[in-house]
Amino acid sequence: MTTYHKLINTLFSLNRSEELKTDLSLPMEIAAKLGHPEKKFPSVHIAGTNGKGSVAYKMAAALEENGYRVGLYTSPHLFTYRERIQINGKMISEIEVVEGLEKILPLIKNPKFFEVTTLLAFDYFAEKEVDIAIIEAGLGGRLDATNIITPLVSIITSIDWDHVPILGETLEDIAFEKSGIIKPGVPCVIGKSADYEVIRKKGCPLYIVQSDSRKIAEKALKLLPFEIEEDRGLKKDPPCRYEKHGEIILDVAHNPSALRRLFDRVKREFPKRKIHVLFGMCKDKDIKKALEIVEKKSDLLSFLTPHHPRLYHFEKTISAEEGLKEAKKEGAICVVTGSFYIMKDLQPLLKAPEFHLPKEYIHPSDQFQKTSELPLE
Repeated sequence: MTTYHKLINTLFSLNRSEELKTDLSLPMEIAAKLGHPEKKFPSVHIAGTNGKGSVAYKMAAALEENGYRVGLYTSPHLFTYRERIQINGKMISEIEVVEGLEKILPLIKNPKFFEVTTLLAFDYFAEKEVDIAIIEAGLGGRLDATNIITPLVSIITSIDWDHVPILGETLEDIAFEKSGIIKPGVPCVIGKSADYEVIRKKGCPLYIVQSDSRKIAEKALKLLPFEIEEDRGLKKDPPCRYEKHGEIILDVAHNPSALRRLFDRVKREFPKRKIHVLFGMCKDKDIKKALEIVEKKSDLLSFLTPHHPRLYHFEKTISAEEGLKEAKKEGAICVVTGSFYIMKDLQPLLKAPEFHLPKEYIHPSDQFQKTSELPLE
């Protein structure tokens, strides 16, 4: 096993204790010992229940097309840990991950996965002197490790039910946690579904737009002190966001609101076709509400055999290959959805070049399956 894979396995073993976060002391401690890399580049900070990954991806692509050196930090990853940290679409290398982790891990007594990964990204972006970094919050916002930055623009894409045990039992509670990324005097772009009084009370310059990832990204770009002439990047989407491969649709919708939007779109595009859903969902999600939507919208529902420790194990499951064959036999549109963690199972079965990524992107050692737990973020 290479040094990279040993360190990745160590990193994935650094799960949090069951105690909820109460402050940002750990990321601030790491940042201080690294010389505060988060202060060495301008940034955009994005939180929200749904759409934050798409907004981050579109903004990064648009800025890159206009000649800027753009860092992008997102989570979780689909195929390899290195996806999380990119500059102009190129992932951090294995060697750079090793160097960064060997630098950071000895600095703290009780490291946590997401805090270490976040500071690895910030240190990398500072070292590579990016013109700007697009930073996606992992979970919530107020207590998220990414919240040690002071961005040029904050974004809250949407507010809806998700991570209720951690973020709160009302939408107002969830809005409060997401709005924790807002800084005094920093303009904030929000989608209409995020228009809550707790956000308005922050007193920052507030811009409300349609809850559409392209419109949110477009407005945020206009607020940056960067010249944007080419906007083709706004048309790009990250992998597995309504990603079509013939009659197969991959979408990482993993909460009720995202699932409703997904199936509304499928029904609009294919009003007369049967829909066969291949479904897998994490144990910590609201599986009951999600299934109410999926069962209502699908003509046939199959549960994928879980190959990831965070996925819920339904009573009767099938392989991805079996599911695709069944959908084809039925002449149905096949919708694969419910979790990021089921998408890896589809990768060997699809021939489309945009899904079959370069060999260096996918590592033969599957760190997903080598640990009993994975971080929530």
